[in-house]
Amino acid sequence: MDTTPLIPSYEIKTVISFSSFIDGLLVNHPCSHWKFRGVENSDFALIPSLGRRRDYIEADIQRRHEIEESFLRRSWDASHLKSDSTLHTMISAQHHGAPTRLLDWSESPLVAAYFACRPKCTHDGILANCSSDAAIYAMHCCPYSLDDSIILALPGPQPVESTFGFTPLSISPRVTAQHSFFTVSPDPTRELEKQPSSMITAIVKYIIPKSSILGFQSGLYMLGIRSSSLFPDIDGHNSALGAETALTRLTETLCNS
Repeated sequence: MDTTPLIPSYEIKTVISFSSFIDGLLVNHPCSHWKFRGVENSDFALIPSLGRRRDYIEADIQRRHEIEESFLRRSWDASHLKSDSTLHTMISAQHHGAPTRLLDWSESPLVAAYFACRPKCTHDGILANCSSDAAIYAMHCCPYSLDDSIILALPGPQPVESTFGFTPLSISPRVTAQHSFFTVSPDPTRELEKQPSSMITAIVKYIIPKSSILGFQSGLYMLGIRSSSLFPDIDGHNSALGAETALTRLTETLCNS
């Protein structure tokens, strides 16, 4: 029988109410060691992209290593980063859509809120309706720091005994703009909260009803939390044009209503 305690969850409907909950987090943990992760579906667990692939889940240990090595090898060849650090190659790969064992977080709750409510447009430039509730996870981890020499020396992919987290080097504009933080766990196919860790002391979940997501998108846009600022490269700017034009219209409509 699984006796793992459930992650406590709360409903938030506005950016302002989310800010109030963030203030509440500091009551029991009055430090800056909170990290945040946004997911577009509140049913999504804290499992990295690699661990959600069926071919990886059903593979034996040897085949899992082969799958992961294959993704990393191709990503290393294709990335602008030529680093001896497997972790930083993983980061570069993940930011370009490759599945990895990394679970990405942000030191900014507003950045996490953006990824939870990330706007998408239909083919005719209208903001798409949200089909599910979104969620933001808040994780308190202390201590978590690894100095750069340790990070650069870590080989991979390989099993780790306990979940650890790290703030990466500023290897790309996206890493810096998104205030990135990453966790790595022993088993990529299992939920983060069910794995051994000496650094994670609390996890909280905030659910955003689908009826509130448009309001969140507008509020974040007004605060400057936008695709063009979080993806400060040519791909990010190009993909942001449609959504940001639609958000401008939405914000004007809400302000005039």
